[in-house]
Amino acid sequence: MEQFTPRLKKEYAEDVYKQIMTGYIGPFNTTKQFENQIVKFTNSNYAVACSSASTAILTSLHMIENLRDDDEIICSNYSFPAAVNACRFLRLKPVLVDIKYDTLCIDPSILIEKITDKTRAIIFINHNGYMGNDVYKVREICNKHNIYMIEDSACGLGCWSDKGHHAGTIGDVGILSFGVPKLITTAQGGMLITNNEKLANRAREVIDHGSLNWRKDGLHKNTGINFKFNDILASLGVSQMNIITEILEKRYEIYKWYIKYDIKLHYWNKNTCYGPWFMINMNENAQEIHEKLKVKDIQTKFLYHGIHKSIDENGEYPITDKVYKEALYLPSSLHLEESDIKYISSIIKGVI
Repeated sequence: MEQFTPRLKKEYAEDVYKQIMTGYIGPFNTTKQFENQIVKFTNSNYAVACSSASTAILTSLHMIENLRDDDEIICSNYSFPAAVNACRFLRLKPVLVDIKYDTLCIDPSILIEKITDKTRAIIFINHNGYMGNDVYKVREICNKHNIYMIEDSACGLGCWSDKGHHAGTIGDVGILSFGVPKLITTAQGGMLITNNEKLANRAREVIDHGSLNWRKDGLHKNTGINFKFNDILASLGVSQMNIITEILEKRYEIYKWYIKYDIKLHYWNKNTCYGPWFMINMNENAQEIHEKLKVKDIQTKFLYHGIHKSIDENGEYPITDKVYKEALYLPSSLHLEESDIKYISSIIKGVI
């Protein structure tokens, strides 16, 4: 049993086939339809589909005006390295900040100490769909210091704060991912969402060779690249967005099964969300649990090593190091049934 596998339906394949047979396989009406679905679902004003969430982050950084080499971007030390890699790709300096144990997100109190006159952006990562007060604290810090805020909500689709904001809508721009292990998948793909029309238009320029009008006037007056999405992948996304409530309810069902069988799962906003992205058990015996499940051919994962270890940055990140040892990502696939969770839970309880 793998830690996560996508749940794909025959109907999705049929919709993709229909799209191919229309002859429209580049970014056209179905891509626009997918964007509009995301706008409506997240209650944002604009959505720009990109080839991946990573390219959406690159786009969001590239949009910063008068950006210079070695400008500083504050990032979480505990995450998949997409945000930090985007900074390094653009020759920006990622400034790493430790996380809070109870949220797995960047610690605002430490973040304040990292701000300098070279800080151009803060990337807040809604880890595992977390939506609590810290994202608002970071928003306030950004407002006070006139710093651009990128809200990396790659795994946050279907998560809202107590104030009613969907993940990704609190920053100047937000990022959603549709990679393989996400709630809905288009195999590859991401979305930049924003409430700012100027930023949305600039994003569309960046992902299409620097101009919205080059097909008419042949001019590329701004710097851009090809980060566009396409209608084939969009048709797969549309199919899933059409049943997004069903998908969310299944995720919540899996969460409730773990709770039913007495497995303590890490924080999520129980008032507003349909369960976390992945089911995480925080346990000092995580390694032993991992080994016991592995013997039964049940896959769990330890995510993530501190990013400072990948980029050879000297520094102390005690919470990141502790979380890596204790956070065990349990099977979270949407095709799991109650009997599967009961079996997994029985093994875990045999250890703890």
